[in-house]
This record gives sequence, C-alpha cells and structure tokens, in this order.
Amino acid sequence: MKNTLLIAALFLICSCSSSGNGDQEVISDYLSEMDGENLEEVKEGMKENLKGLKSFINFFDNTFSNEIEFIEDESFDPVFKNDTTIVPVVIGQVKEAQFLQKFKDYKSHIEFEFKDKDFINPVSTIKTIREYYKPQKIYYNNGTIDIDSISKYDVSFEYDTVWGEPLLIDSIDVEYTIKYLSTYDEVIVSLDQPKANYNGGEILIEKIKDNYVYITASDTLNAPLKIEGLNEEGKVLHSKGYSYTDREPKEEKEVFAEMIEFLEETIEKLDNQEFKDTKELKSYIKKNASKLDYFKDNDGMFHRELYYDGTVKKVKLYFAKKYEKKKIQFTATANTKFGKMIYMPTENGISVMDKKNNELFSVKGSDYYPINDRFYEDDEHYYHLNIKKKRMDTLFVYDIESYENGLVGIQKKDEGDYKLYSKDNKEVSKQEYIYLKEKGDLLFGRSNFKYYHIDKKGKGTLLKDVEELGDMAGGMISIKNENYQYGFINEKGKIVIPMIYDKVGNFSDGFVQVRNEDNNYETPDYYGYLNKKGNKVLGFKYERAHEFINGIALVKYDGTYKFIDKKGEVWIDTKSKGASINGKGRERVYSFNDGSKYDSYGILITQ
Repeated sequence: MKNTLLIAALFLICSCSSSGNGDQEVISDYLSEMDGENLEEVKEGMKENLKGLKSFINFFDNTFSNEIEFIEDESFDPVFKNDTTIVPVVIGQVKEAQFLQKFKDYKSHIEFEFKDKDFINPVSTIKTIREYYKPQKIYYNNGTIDIDSISKYDVSFEYDTVWGEPLLIDSIDVEYTIKYLSTYDEVIVSLDQPKANYNGGEILIEKIKDNYVYITASDTLNAPLKIEGLNEEGKVLHSKGYSYTDREPKEEKEVFAEMIEFLEETIEKLDNQEFKDTKELKSYIKKNASKLDYFKDNDGMFHRELYYDGTVKKVKLYFAKKYEKKKIQFTATANTKFGKMIYMPTENGISVMDKKNNELFSVKGSDYYPINDRFYEDDEHYYHLNIKKKRMDTLFVYDIESYENGLVGIQKKDEGDYKLYSKDNKEVSKQEYIYLKEKGDLLFGRSNFKYYHIDKKGKGTLLKDVEELGDMAGGMISIKNENYQYGFINEKGKIVIPMIYDKVGNFSDGFVQVRNEDNNYETPDYYGYLNKKGNKVLGFKYERAHEFINGIALVKYDGTYKFIDKKGEVWIDTKSKGASINGKGRERVYSFNDGSKYDSYGILITQ
C-alpha cells in the first residue's frame, strides 16, 4: 500500500522542515499521493504509522544539547570547498551514456547507465551540483521517431522506469543540464561577535558552550550550504549532529504532540465513517492541518542546534551567491543485445514476441523468476524456455548461473562441477569447472587447479601459472602465481604484464604502482609505476607509493612523503615521515603525522 509511510513522512517533514511557508505545498504533494486509494487503505496506513509517531515523540524529551555528552578530544572535517573542476568531467561521462532495455507486463522498461563503470555521481559527491535530464526523441528499431509522448518518461541511472509500449529502441536523444555553484558568501559569528547582518536578514548565536551551538537566522534567508564549527585555532571541527526547526527546541514536543492528536482525531472520524470518499478526507486534512501551530511562525526565525567534536569558538556559514548552468545534448545508445525475439514476463507467464511486437506464443505460469531471457526459476525448480517446442522445460539441476557473455553455467548436483551451456540449453564445452567467476565483463573458470579465460563460444584459454585472480580496477585484473608474484590481465583476458612483481596496487588514471623485489635483504625494495602495456613510466625509487587520483599520487622517497604528478615531478613535499589515507576517489583525504591534511587534489585542508 503506497500510503503506508505517507502520514509519517508528512508529519516528520512538518516537524523538521526548513520552511513553514513551503509546507502547504508539502501537504498538497503528499495528499496527491492518496489518489487511487480507498478510505480503508488510507486508514490502515494512518493506524500503522501512529504507533511509530508516538514512539518518535520521546525524542523530544531532552533537547539536543542535554542528551549528548561533551567530548573534549578534537577531530576535524575538511574545509568547505566548491569543486567546479568536476563539471567538465561529469559532462564528458554523460556524453558516453547508454541504456538497458527490458520488457515486462507488455511495457518497455529503460534504465540508463554510464559506459565507465567508475563513473562519478556529482549530486552525492559534490553537494553544490544539481543535474536535470530531459528526453527529446526516441528512435525505434522499426524506423519510427517519437517526440510527442517523450515528456512522459524519466531518465534514471538508478532504476528502470516505464517507457511506453514494448518496442525495441535504438537510441534516445536527451537534453542534459548541470547547475553548479560559482560564487558564495561566508558569514562568521562568535561569542565576541554573536550577531551578523546578511542579505537583509539576521544571524545570531543564542548559546554557545563547549561543543554545543544554538543559532537562529531570519527565515527570509536561504538555507546555508554548510555550517562549520571552528576551534580556537580556526580548524574545522567534526560535526557530530544537528537539529533544524522553525521554532525554539523547547516548543517542538508540544507541536509534535498536537500533530499526533490531529492524526488520532482523523482516524476516529474514519472509524465513524464521517467521510464519503478519499476526496472529502483530503479536503479535511488540507483545511485543518494548516491550523496547527507548526504553520504559525511567530518569531520569523529559523532555529539550529549543532554539536561538534571539540570546543567551538566560532561558527562559519556558507551561503550560495550565484549558480551557473551548462546545457548539452547527447544521444544514449542501446546496450541490450536482442536476438530475433523478445521475451516478456507477464502476470500470467512468459510472452514471446517478434521485433514488430507480434506475439508468437506464450507460456502459462505466474511464478517464473528470470535468470536471463531463456532460463527461469521458482521456489522448486529451474526451467528453460524451449523456443522450438514452445514450452517451458523443467530442469532437475542444483544451480544455474547466467553470464554477461551470453553463456550459462549449470551445476547438476550439489558439490558437482559446472558445465557451460548456450541459451538454447546446448552444451558448448566438455570442460568442467569447480567454479565460474566474472570479473567485469570477462568470465573465468577454475578446473584442475588451473584458471581459464572463457570466450562467448565457451572456449577456455589457459592462464598459465595463474593461481589467483584479483578484482577488475581501471580495466585491468591483477593475477598471482604460486610464488606470490603479481602481474595483470587486460580487458580482453590476455596477460599483458607478467607475474614478476612482489607487490602491486590497482590501476587508476592509467598507471599502477608495483614493487620489484631484488631478493637482497640488505637493500630496500622500491616501487615504480607501469602503464597498461606494462611499460615502466616512473622508475623504481619510491619507498612507498599509492595510486594516482586526479593526476597526482602520494609517494615516499628521500625519507618524506611527497605528491607527484604523472611525470614524476614533485608537486608538494609534505616534509612528513608518516601518512594515512581515508576515503576513496574524490573524497580521499591524506593525513600526515604533523597534523596536516590534504584533499584528493593535493590541496591543504588543515595545517
């Protein structure tokens, strides 16, 4: 029932929202979600959530400042940084977008994806960026072009959405807009200067004690991009928690209790059948919810409680000043390989259609779960869709696995070996494997203590002396032999870097750090860097070495840690003899034993 969380979400938003005026719109939006639900369904959702709401009110028994103990030890966060260098990178990856198409219940489903599996999600990575996708044209396999109905469809890179009738799509034109922060303002308030005027509004420290801060701001101001708590030296303290509301913290419990009382009264009216339909119920909620105290902003201020690791002396607020937009058109191409037929799960079974949308035949049965378009399973058995005989054949086997290269692995009995079969359920190789494993788009099998790379036809090529496979990173897979020496396989399944190195990292930015042991225990072993062809690009002179990110890598030589570029030139000498790394990709932070921290671009965060 889609309204199961409706009422809870509505009132939780009302208690924690950033703007009283905007909540009339929130109520209208949520009430529209009731469309298509009958009164009984709505009532059951309300009753279920009333229990949770009554439990939640206990949260307000103590204010934020009373329930959290002061921790004197300091920890730090990176300084706010508006990273606009990511914009051209994101635009570049969008131009390489593609989509997967599948069919279900006589509808086409589309999910977009990036060709680069290590794509950047700017909205989650950079908080000052927003993206908008607007489909323009659909090019169908049958030659037709759809412009009129395109506005109905959503472009999603997270899940599949319905895209109309089950017709094969070749490509989709999309308009992409990226909105990013270009300039911003900083406002600082402290015990010495507790009040600041900004953009026609007021910001005031109401209370600051140890690691607790309570500030108010005029609700005419836009919400700040970020709020930082600073210690005596101006370092950014780690944020432990916060509470945002339109009223003083001491009033929250009373307001929330009033909301619960309103919900109970509404449920009682539903029990007494005082509403003739959902439309009348919606009108009642819209009219009476607006009378709650929550919507009466008496002081015109917005209240924030914040808690940090360490003693706060100042608070810095960042406000957006100007945003810029870039807009491009790109064409997403299909990444789904269809044969001569389309296989569509329906409520009644499986429908088999040709590319012109004509049903050729169907197989009855409501519990088939697809492994791929030709193999299925239910709670009891595995099945194969037999096209020639137009039926579903039961397979009495222990396990079936589907692979990206179009093959399936079938294990006929528990603890037995796997054999490879085509989608027509024909054995493609006599070779048996203890297990089969995919790395990226490549399929590997292990048999008689040996690894094989398996192509689309099921032919296995021996990977000589390989004892272990690593994960795919940067388009390369690390391999290890019985002597614990490492090398690499490329995206075609070929060994391109021999197993001669005693330590290796992961490929990143086209390079990988490796260590070449000289078996002389009186001299240290050094790291160097290779490219994807196995050529040495930076010599073996580094005592420690990490992967390249954003064109720089952290290495240690001549006794200190340094940032170098891809030419091996020193960009920054940190002068530090110890270092640690936290986070991945653009969120990486390098910490050194002198207390300094650098971000993934080698920019100083904390000194």
